[in-house]
Amino acid sequence: MITLLYLIRYAMRDLWGKKVRTGLTALGIAIGIASLVSLFIVSLGLRARVGESINTLLGSSIIVRMRNSEPISIYVVHLLSNIPGVKKAVPVIIGSGLVESNNAFILAVPIDEIQSFQTIINGSSISSPRALECLMPKESA
Repeated sequence: MITLLYLIRYAMRDLWGKKVRTGLTALGIAIGIASLVSLFIVSLGLRARVGESINTLLGSSIIVRMRNSEPISIYVVHLLSNIPGVKKAVPVIIGSGLVESNNAFILAVPIDEIQSFQTIINGSSISSPRALECLMPKESA
């Protein structure tokens, strides 16, 4: 019957016999773990930064989203607005894209809620709900 001590002794002898292979394997495992940890840290920082940007743009304190990034049904807005203490619930589509090879933050809201999100200094608001128009900064146009 093979004992645990015998198995450990056999494994150690095999590892010490092939030092270069053992060292390269350990190095590969260490690099893989370091890569995963760094990606996790970067994703947490990015998530916090996006949350701060959204709070700055929307002026809200709570954003409800699905854990797996699937869209939430529009009917959830009605349920959220009925919660005591909720002043306003607004459906928002958030995305990103490129405008002339520059990153762009896309925020889509219902036309009747535009005044809550954007102050128009010059010009006029979108003319009708069916119009194919959008509001964007002068630099992006």
